Order: sequence, then structure tokens, then C-alpha cells
Amino acid sequence: MNEAEGIIIDPKDDDQRIFQPNYSNITMEKSPSDKAEDTQTIIDEEAKEVEREIKNTALVEKTESFEELYAVIRQIGAIKGSKETYQPEKLIDLIEKVKENEFFISFITHTYGLKQKVKKLLGIK
Repeated sequence: MNEAEGIIIDPKDDDQRIFQPNYSNITMEKSPSDKAEDTQTIIDEEAKEVEREIKNTALVEKTESFEELYAVIRQIGAIKGSKETYQPEKLIDLIEKVKENEFFISFITHTYGLKQKVKKLLGIK
């Protein structure tokens, strides 16, 4: 066997045919420490997401005017709603259209308490 080249020579074969091994169906089982690292990475990412959500919700809640709210939206950046991700200017435009009664409040995402804040700033209960 010539393992360095990944070639196996069958010593029983007079023709000395060369067989190429097929490793495509072999999978390596992860070690417990690798699995633990993967799990910790997932936990860390989820913790960061929760921290970001708490921080951004607090920023939105502290705003007392539409101008402050718009500044916070720009600071946060893209905001993921249940159906789409809103770029700051698009979300601000939607809020403006709600203010002008062109759109219903239902067009505003609940993410970070935005819909509740817009309702509060508009005096809607």
C-alpha cells in the first residue's frame, strides 16, 4: 500500500491494478469538545442578539419625539421585522406615511417596540 499517494496496490492481483479509495461517504464524528465549542458559539451568538434587542428596545423607549426616534432608527441601522428587513430611511418613510394617515399603523414593525412608540407619539392607545 502506498498511503502517501492514497493508492492501494492489491498484492494478490497479478495485474497489479491500482485502486483509488472512495472516501466520499465517510464522515468524521465530532469530538465532545468540538460539539461543546459549537454549542457555546450558538449560545454566544444568541446572547449577543438578546443583548442587542434589549439595548435597541431601550433606545426606542427613551425617545420622546419623532426626531429622536428617527435618530435612533438611523443609529440602529437595518431592522428585521417579521416579513422583511427595513432600511432606516424606508422605516422612517413608513412612519411619516402613518403620521400623514396614508398608511395604517399595521405597516410598522413591532421590533424593538417601534409600533408601540409610534402609537404613543401619535397619541393612539
